[in-house]
Amino acid sequence: MLHSNNSIMKSTKTIFSIFLLSVLLLGACNKMLEFEPDPRESILLTDALRTPEDMQELLISCYDVMTNGYYGRQQNLAELLSDNLNAPYDNADFNEVYIRNSIIFNGTIQNFYKEPYIAIYRSNVLLENFDLIEGLTDADRIRIESEAKFIRASNHFELVNLFAQPYTPNGSNDQLGIVLKLNSSFEPIPRATVAAVYQSILEDLQYAAQNLPLSNGIFADQNAANAMLARVYFQMNNFEKAAEHATLAIENGPYNIGTEYDRWSENISSENIFTLVVQQADGRSNAFGSYRSDAVELPTLAASSDYYNLLYGTGPDANPSDLRKNWFEQRQIGTFPEFYAVSKYNADFFVIPYLHLTEILLIRAESLGELGANLSLAISDLNQIRTRAQIGLLSDNSSAIDIINAARIERKKEMFGEGRWVMDQKRRGALGDLDLIRGVPYNCNGMVLQFPSSENTSNFINNPSGGCN
Repeated sequence: MLHSNNSIMKSTKTIFSIFLLSVLLLGACNKMLEFEPDPRESILLTDALRTPEDMQELLISCYDVMTNGYYGRQQNLAELLSDNLNAPYDNADFNEVYIRNSIIFNGTIQNFYKEPYIAIYRSNVLLENFDLIEGLTDADRIRIESEAKFIRASNHFELVNLFAQPYTPNGSNDQLGIVLKLNSSFEPIPRATVAAVYQSILEDLQYAAQNLPLSNGIFADQNAANAMLARVYFQMNNFEKAAEHATLAIENGPYNIGTEYDRWSENISSENIFTLVVQQADGRSNAFGSYRSDAVELPTLAASSDYYNLLYGTGPDANPSDLRKNWFEQRQIGTFPEFYAVSKYNADFFVIPYLHLTEILLIRAESLGELGANLSLAISDLNQIRTRAQIGLLSDNSSAIDIINAARIERKKEMFGEGRWVMDQKRRGALGDLDLIRGVPYNCNGMVLQFPSSENTSNFINNPSGGCN
């Protein structure tokens, strides 16, 4: 292995440093995004990639740029499409997304969109250039290849879920997806179908799950790949496969439920399956700061009244002892504007729990409910989460419908701001189980983001404009 325990500790401290090689490749990727081929690239690359250590540094830079994309950028855009938030305060880019009418010149979308493709580009460079490296063992080659495919698949998945209509079970899924980048060529290519994108994602993740080590320090390992497969299959409404891979991640890993605050802190929680590590010295832009209720009078993002009432109301899903209520507070009561402040992200920095035990337990529980199989295990999964929240447990004789409904409510309560709820709503829409999201059809034009202006080429088709009216 290229990284022993000591070198993992060193990597933890330096993982988000920008190596000279990373700077070179960032420039190349920006040219790729603008579709401006640089004939010098192959010469520079040959000089830059020579040793196993060069490959490892380039791999670390893939995780680095992934962190830029998921330090609130992806999550905020996804939440704005859901019914979790109130209208954003004083942010035109966010408001476009919220009213479901984003345009090609939206700078916030542009800034997010480039990050996954930089990670994908760097992963492709890794996958194409093993023959340049002297002294790389077979074991390290397989590990690096598997990590690169995990990164490529994860970023394709996030993009297709924001910029394309959802995968439909038993459908052709020939609707336009995203640009599927499986090589480092600068040639502009059209959007692939949603079916093709999902097929590529599954192939990459299956390879990673079969070939990653069970333990890999702070980097993606076998459990992370299985957890990601569970997320992808769940989004496809393939409940059998989702439950299968969720079980592999849960049972083969050392994870356990911590406190309700553990995931979003400066330390890696015991329930984190795959973490994007951030350190305070990075000075990295924290887009979750849009929620900060301890720093400004009126935060940009706040919870909707419907969400607040889910926790504080008198309905069957509210509970006076629910610890998750501590994340929310009604402000400026009786004056304009009243709003529901969020304290969950009140910190200067924290690590990013990209895949965590809570989500995977919820995926397995709902999947087993949908299958009507092993309901006792599903109840146990949900009761771990409900015990932590200090609310009543599901009874041992809960029905499959009870389990499905409970899993959905717990997902909404647990994962506020994490960008998964609208994906779940769209998934249920494709399943025929939900029609409207905040009053509009789950698959109307405005429920996907518009591609940025950088994609305007002769063979690229934008998403329809005009929102959901």
